[in-house]
Amino acid sequence: MLGRSLVRALAGSRAGEHARAAEATLRWGYHALRSQRAHIRSVLGAELKQYAAEPSERGAPGAVGMLRVVRSIVLGLGLGADTRTASEESSASASASAFPSSSLSLTTDADADPDGSGAAQMERVLVPLLRDVLMPLYLPLAMANELTPLLGLYHRDLARALMATCDRCPGLCVEALAGLANAMPEGKQGASKKVPLLFRSMETLLTHRVPPSSLEAAFRAVLPSLAIAVGSDHASSQQRALQVFSNEGVMDRIREQPRVAGLVARFILPSLLQGGRPSWDKGASQMRRAAAAALTDACGVAVGYRGVTSASGGDDAIAASRAMWMDAARRSCAQTPVVP
Repeated sequence: MLGRSLVRALAGSRAGEHARAAEATLRWGYHALRSQRAHIRSVLGAELKQYAAEPSERGAPGAVGMLRVVRSIVLGLGLGADTRTASEESSASASASAFPSSSLSLTTDADADPDGSGAAQMERVLVPLLRDVLMPLYLPLAMANELTPLLGLYHRDLARALMATCDRCPGLCVEALAGLANAMPEGKQGASKKVPLLFRSMETLLTHRVPPSSLEAAFRAVLPSLAIAVGSDHASSQQRALQVFSNEGVMDRIREQPRVAGLVARFILPSLLQGGRPSWDKGASQMRRAAAAALTDACGVAVGYRGVTSASGGDDAIAASRAMWMDAARRSCAQTPVVP
């Protein structure tokens, strides 16, 4: 079928004009070949799953193009021409989501339940996309060169597709965060240059996407990975993890719920203080001190304490805050103890 040929032409494209032309042709085909849209989505899912199983630098431009098309389709789900308002139609025609899509699965040819609710149909479409297509693309550990992980070649567009998926179905945020944590390298691979990319996606989800009802579960999913990175000797991973707690959006989410503040204190404090030992990296020590002050203040506000507000308070200020943090953790997590 023509749809399969268009997808495979994009999957096999190389960087530059060839890739852009193949992507534009597939977008045109998806818009014009209405009867083949389900098939095109199925082939897109299969090709991306194949790339996740056998990633390569050579295939990265094709993966980038396919992810861009996937994001467009996700943003158009549920906005078929028969249900759009005039303003939605105008907005969609000027954006990347200008491909009206029925509620058919992106990865299979099965019809969604026409009698189901809109939310249920959306979830039926997006759950397999998240589990079978997007999250496996975060797993590769290979390097494209000495400085760039293979994930870095397509991470921006993968993250955009992931955020679009979570925007359309916020209930998937916790599963997405758990998948990012699962993609963290372990052991000797823990210093992988892909770690900062994973933390970047975590930070964006925590700041903008997670609904309040899922906030505690979201932090439970990512705090173990953040704690390991904060306490590690790998400078780039440690500093990127600390940057998560310098994001005011993340800090605001911590302040929202005392139980979340307690979780953060219980998981992060031991790694942040590193048993009172100074870090070998002066910049990392300064970032840890600033993070200790900011988190102590945020957690203190959430549980009714007045925290240490000076980032230059030195090790004495950090040590003085330790008892307060642990007391806050005990108070807010008393009913469901958390073991780091």
